[in-house]
Amino acid sequence: GKDYWSARIAVRLKRGDDYVVDGFRSPEEVQTFRRFGNFKLLGITATFETRFRRYIERAREGDVLTLGAFTEADAFDRGIGGFTGSESALVYDLRHYELPNEGNDMESLSLRVRVLIGS
Repeated sequence: GKDYWSARIAVRLKRGDDYVVDGFRSPEEVQTFRRFGNFKLLGITATFETRFRRYIERAREGDVLTLGAFTEADAFDRGIGGFTGSESALVYDLRHYELPNEGNDMESLSLRVRVLIGS
């Protein structure tokens, strides 16, 4: 099902330890981790413009580097507009916290995440 990968990861985790899991694609995956009790879902956001800039800078092999291609891939990833990709928009609605990320400094983002979750 939609929680296949999250279930495979969850069996390797120890209760009481802290983990960061990235890339939830469906509410079912979130539910897998909610069973651990002390679960916090962060919604890390960036504007459309920032996400498009990062897409262009990343330039993965096979990507069509146009605004139209990005817009379509973004809708597919979010599961909106009739597209049937992941359901990240639904996952985002389940968040406990929202954390804007307009910069490119991963160290700063990591620190802000740690402060937010209290670790």
